[in-house]
Amino acid sequence: MKRPLTTAFVLIALLMLVTVAAGLAVAATGGPVLINEVLASHTGTDDTEYIELFGTPGTPLSGLSLLVVEGDAGAGPGTIDRRIDFKPFHTIGPNGFFLVGNCAGLPAHYGVTPDTAISDNFLENSSLTVALVETASLSGGLVSSGEIVHDAVALTDGGTSDVFFFDAPVIGPDGAFFPAGARRVTDGGDTDTAGDWTIADFFLGPSNTPTGGGLNGCAPLALTIPEIQGDGQRSPYEGEIVATSGVVTLFTANSANFWLQDPDGDGSSATSDGIFVAGGGFPAAGPRPAVGDLIRITAQVEEQQFGNALPLTRLRNVKSIEVISSDNPLPAPIELADLPNESIIDAIAFWEPLEGMLVAARNALVVAPTSGFGEFAMLAKDDAQPGSGYFPQTRQILVRSLGGEMVDYNPERILVDDSSLENPILVLPGDRVRSLTGAVDYTFGNYKLQPSSFDVERHNLPTLPASTRSGLRGDTVITTFNVENLFDLVDNPAKDDEGSTPTPEELEIKLSKLALAIQIELELPEIIVVQEVENTEILQELGDRVNAATGTNYEATSFETSDGRGIEVGFLWDANRVALHDAYQLSGPAVEAAFGLGSPSPGREPLVGVFEIDGRTLTIVGNHFKSKSGDDPLFGVNQPPIRVTEVQRKAQARVVRDFVNSILEANPDALVMVAGDLNDFQFGEPGEGADHPVAILEGSSGEVPLTNLLNLEKDAETFTFIFDGNSQVLDHMLASPALYNLFAAVDILHFNAGFPAALSDNASTPLHAADHDPLEGRFRFRESP
Repeated sequence: MKRPLTTAFVLIALLMLVTVAAGLAVAATGGPVLINEVLASHTGTDDTEYIELFGTPGTPLSGLSLLVVEGDAGAGPGTIDRRIDFKPFHTIGPNGFFLVGNCAGLPAHYGVTPDTAISDNFLENSSLTVALVETASLSGGLVSSGEIVHDAVALTDGGTSDVFFFDAPVIGPDGAFFPAGARRVTDGGDTDTAGDWTIADFFLGPSNTPTGGGLNGCAPLALTIPEIQGDGQRSPYEGEIVATSGVVTLFTANSANFWLQDPDGDGSSATSDGIFVAGGGFPAAGPRPAVGDLIRITAQVEEQQFGNALPLTRLRNVKSIEVISSDNPLPAPIELADLPNESIIDAIAFWEPLEGMLVAARNALVVAPTSGFGEFAMLAKDDAQPGSGYFPQTRQILVRSLGGEMVDYNPERILVDDSSLENPILVLPGDRVRSLTGAVDYTFGNYKLQPSSFDVERHNLPTLPASTRSGLRGDTVITTFNVENLFDLVDNPAKDDEGSTPTPEELEIKLSKLALAIQIELELPEIIVVQEVENTEILQELGDRVNAATGTNYEATSFETSDGRGIEVGFLWDANRVALHDAYQLSGPAVEAAFGLGSPSPGREPLVGVFEIDGRTLTIVGNHFKSKSGDDPLFGVNQPPIRVTEVQRKAQARVVRDFVNSILEANPDALVMVAGDLNDFQFGEPGEGADHPVAILEGSSGEVPLTNLLNLEKDAETFTFIFDGNSQVLDHMLASPALYNLFAAVDILHFNAGFPAALSDNASTPLHAADHDPLEGRFRFRESP
């Protein structure tokens, strides 16, 4: 069936040579691939269903999809109930046919094997449309009207309100019943009318006999691992049952999954010789495979993919495993030396052909500590070079601006996971990995190594305090500190805080570490702007612990927010040295739209504190902006990654900036500070433009500028957080001109982010008391105005 041509189109066509666009499944004679027969219902169990295609022999079907669209009025008409995307090896057979059908009934009833298999009861016995469309024109699970349709036919059960699609000829009902199916009166005969069709035999008579194209869609495809992987992100055999062989190289720690590698490979740098086998599927009897076993495996090819992450080609739904031999040498690992260090696209192209294979790194340098997920980051020796984003002073690799909205996201970093280990490898930045061998994996938007062996040279933890300061001391210290989930013991039924509510032992450790941090690392600042505290009571409990140990008089305040977990922004201030005159949350329609329950992600409304310090009035706006959670991964399908969350952060920044403007318009000499976890960098990212959230706060033309004190820190020290091995800034402190005139120095206090998350369970040290490093500003409030 072809879509009707408009008169204008016909006139134009008469004046030009008609050519066929490359990639369309069109026969060499110019004839299209057609749906030739459909059998949807028959006597007994529906295990003999099929859809037969007809076209010129050798016509490729790749790029086409076969759809079954719901037609019943009460069952969501327009829903695509079934979809088959044809593979590169699917072509019209030498006899002009291709058969999609059941593996049970077709050989039994007709002695015919389908070219590609479908499950029993694949076609429902009610009104539907079967269509052959271009895969690239599909946009979701519903008919969109944007589909490019090559052919379609509909079957009806007679429902008066049923709906059919793509101008398909409607066949049926068969008396009062849904028809068994439909077949063309003449193979390939097509006038785009119901007259081309006749109703199929419900009793599986000879007239229903289908014709296959010569492939055996019911038998596993015998393929090598490189053939399964192919030379792209997705396997050309996705969804197919395959039979392959290889040497078992590594198991996950739970022994349920393993990596398999072709011992010889195909010699191509474009295809991987390894693959991940998910879900075990080990034989019920006999020995289980072990590392070094050469096995033959039958399983289904799957592309595991979440959201906008890249797909991971793997084998699952294991049908059988046969151990051919044991104690085989493992394939030699690929040495990791000089990795792509600027382009994420180049890095993806580097890692994809290594997916599932053994690789090795020698004398690599650790640049990020072991996280709570058991991961750490390292650089190959050749990549640990100053000027590349790696800073030997801190032994970390920093996300940095390259100018012109270009950002160095450090694609050369190598993430090491612990899925193959009983316990994670605990390391610090600066530790050296003498050797590490492992399989290349891809999880949570990143390529990672799953180790099989390793040798690490470790350093001792530093003496305390771990933080260092430079520059003038000043007389007044203000610190912003995300304390990471300081919750009380009460599970609030009105909030989603069940996963954050600690046990009594966990809370005791948390309070002990934070109290030590305030004493030893923060050195008892006058004011602390706090993020991620559940309520004023638990924040005051922290202040009381410090007071009891040091004689300070810290007082606390915070306000309930719209955040789903109930976290708040708060202030801790030493009432012996500072007076709080007023504290309130920003409110109003703009605040509600950016932070409140009506915002895209309800969050933490800004907290305003009006303090008196040595006779001067200081207004602080404490913030905790929307997190980056929900943005595309760096190693994802979209390049550059799409950052959906920055839209809300820009709106939040605009709200805060407008409030600051209202103060400075009334008094340009007002002392104003904007501080907190802004969850964004100090520079714009690709495509973001000049109005990134921090720039909005700094001010545009016509606004009194705010100075981001963080930009005055040394380059090597400019990070407050580490994510996926990348050291970066999320926390900021901005000062009005009058406040900047009192500025003495700024330091980021590095005692959290650069230390293993395992230290969070150790109550005797302030190291890794939270996941953010605090940012400290020092001022000279006692100087004469």
